Parts: sequence; structure tokens; C-alpha cells
Amino acid sequence: MCELFIERLLRDNLHAVVPSVGIDFVPVLQNCLDARCRRQARDLRLFLVTLCGSAVSLALFGAVGSLPGLAFLVVVALTAYCIVHKDLVDRRTAVQRLGGNRPTRLASEWASRWVASRVAVIQQTQGGNLSVYKDYSPFQGFGSSLSAWSLTTPLRPEQNDSAKPTTEFTAEELTEHVKGDLEGLHHSGHRAEDTRIEDRVFVNGKNLPATWLHRDEAGLKRSRRPVARIGETELQGIMDSPGGTVRHYLCAHTSSWEGEVVTSTFLHVSVESKTLYIDCRQTILGPVRLHPMAREILNGTFPRTTEIIGEAALLTLPWLLLAPFRAFNRWHTDHRLEKKRERELREADRDPAYDYSSWFSLRELVDTGTFSNFFQNLDADRQSKTAQRNILVSIVDFLDSHGVDTSEFRKQQTSILNHGVLQLGGVSNVNNQAVGPGSKALSVDLPTE
Repeated sequence: MCELFIERLLRDNLHAVVPSVGIDFVPVLQNCLDARCRRQARDLRLFLVTLCGSAVSLALFGAVGSLPGLAFLVVVALTAYCIVHKDLVDRRTAVQRLGGNRPTRLASEWASRWVASRVAVIQQTQGGNLSVYKDYSPFQGFGSSLSAWSLTTPLRPEQNDSAKPTTEFTAEELTEHVKGDLEGLHHSGHRAEDTRIEDRVFVNGKNLPATWLHRDEAGLKRSRRPVARIGETELQGIMDSPGGTVRHYLCAHTSSWEGEVVTSTFLHVSVESKTLYIDCRQTILGPVRLHPMAREILNGTFPRTTEIIGEAALLTLPWLLLAPFRAFNRWHTDHRLEKKRERELREADRDPAYDYSSWFSLRELVDTGTFSNFFQNLDADRQSKTAQRNILVSIVDFLDSHGVDTSEFRKQQTSILNHGVLQLGGVSNVNNQAVGPGSKALSVDLPTE
């Protein structure tokens, strides 16, 4: 897992970084790089011990007999054991330092300038407003689909004698009104939950405009990666003129259970030909998958000294034999990824429709897909329905203030809130249905003659 994080997040400086709600990339990469360097140093030491020990032992066996050779093999085994034991102790020490209070490494403290530059880009992505998605998954990184609905309503004046003419408005004005009302969720005072509101633009990786790509130092070629944020002027233009391959969504992310559960609501608004179109999508991220050892560590249970001594004794021989292959495999992987990166850079320079998206989502990769507590499901359901209701009520208030007839919109709103589904046309067959308090529906099969 550590090698995958480094490969997809750090070494790939061409494709977009998929946002991960509730996870800070930098500490993850910091710990992964530290662990990789520690393992590489351990394997190199074990490899040198194996190489030198084998050569000296063979020389002693041939020159002075078997006893000195066996004695030297014992020394080699003890040296290897000490290396393995030190690695396990260092790992326990590193794990004990994990936590939210660990300071983030400064740019000057990273292994190289290239690593520091890449980490800075990844950190900017966390606060960006551009999502470059792959294939048919625009909400990549925000979890699995929870609900989806869309509706249209004509922008006509109210049907009464005292009705006033409608006041024209733009999609940006309606979006800003809804955004202001949703800010109340953020300041609700609920300590266990946190809601973040943001404007986000979604574009397919194959349709990325050239202006949204960084340029090289000479400014002649298209960049090696997409930008993390677009300007406010471009954002407003996309909101007022939706169409083509780029779309704007107002996003509300509610995090609860210490970040284990995140519900996201995406709202798209467009006004065309005197018609209001609304598209709402909701996604959910479940608890993070934890290794049994990680769960024990979070509970404050660390390996004891006696356990480390026994584990080192069991691992010395396997690690001693595998050390050369592990060290070579890391070197070969680094070389292979560097060649792959150069090949992709050349391909991106030649292909104007190059796909700059990425399939890798750190948060979705560690998502269990199931709830670990019954009340997590209840809270997620409450958060999603609360967001839906606030959005619909805010839109109705806005339309009423602009003199728009909302009778049809209110009917569709009731259907969405009560049933979570909106049916326009078609045939719906219902076998049993009861309406009203205390009512019951029974199905009786009559005998056939």
C-alpha cells in the first residue's frame, strides 16, 4: 500500500490528483517515504551482511577449517538479528509518533527539490476547485452514489390577479442564494459534525482546456499537470453559461464520526429558455479500512520488548534471504516508473486529447464500503436529507422572491422529500398502498374457478 501511494501520488507529476475528503496527503506521503527509506536501508545492510559473510565464511572454510567458518556464520546471524531488531524498534518508535500533533515537514526537509515541489502541488490540490475526472465518474474521490434527482420548472409568473411580473435572474445568483442558506449548516454548532461548502468545476481528463494546464519555464509547451484552481472570472462564466464538457456544481461536504463518515451533496443549476434546470447528486464515504495492528495502535497498545525480540528472531532468516531481491526490486521499480513518466510526457506533448485524469483515489481506496456502527447509517441519512430539504426550501424562497410560479415545483419537491424519487410520465404499478394515519393495506388472493 505504501509503494502504491508513492507511485500514484508522488511520482506521477502529469495527471490530476483526485481530491480526498478528510485526508491530508502530506502526512501520508511523509510517513510512506520515511518507511520506504527505512526498509531500503535495512535491506541494503542485510544484503551487505549476506554478501560479506558468505565470502568470508567460504574463505575460512577453505583455509583454516570448519570451526572458524561456523563461528563466523554465527557472527553474521547475530549481526543480521541486530539489524532486524533495530528496524522493528525504529518502526515502533515511528508508529508512536503518529498522530495529529506531528508537525508537517517543511519543503527544505524533504529528500530532494523535486519531491518538495511535487508535495507542494499535492497540497494545493486539497484547496483547489477543479476536478479532472476519468471516464463517466465526475464525482470521483467523493465516494459511492447515495441518491440522485433532477427536475425542471418553467419560469412563469404566478397565476393570480395580483401577480407581479417575474424578475430575471442568473444561475450564479440562485447558486449564491442557496450557498448562503447552506452556510447555516456549517455554523450549526454541532461539534461532532463539520460542513464545508465550496464551488467546484468538473471536466473530463480528455477535454481539459489548454489554459488549465501549467506551462514549462519557456511557456512554449503545455504543462506537465493540470492546475488545481481556476480563477473566479472563469468560474462565474461557467456558472452562467453551462454547456459542453465543463460544468459547475455547488458542493456541501459534511464530515462526522471524526471523519469516518462523509456525505457530499452536489448541486448544478442552469437557466435556459425561461426554464430552470436543477441536478442534485449525493455521495457517501464510509469508515476507513484499518489493519488489526493499526487498530491496536490507535487503542494505545504497542508491541512489548519481549514481543519484538521474538518477532526479530522469527524474521531474521526470511528477511536475510529476501533482502537482495527486495532492494533490487525497489531500484527496478524506480527505474521503470521514471521511464514510464518520460514516455507519458512525450505522449502528452504529441496528443492534444491526452487524458490527464487519474483513477487513484486515496480516500476511496481505504473505504470499507460498510458502516461499523448502526448510528453511522442514521447520521448519514439525516445529513443527506437535511441537505436536500435546505436546498429545495432555499430554491423555493428564491423563486417566490422573484415572482416565479412555484406550484409545480412544490409538487415535485414533495415527491422528492417524501419518496426520494421523482417520476415524470410513464406507468407506476402499486399492489398495496395505504394513505393517511392508521390506514392499512391488505392483499387478498381470490379463489379462481
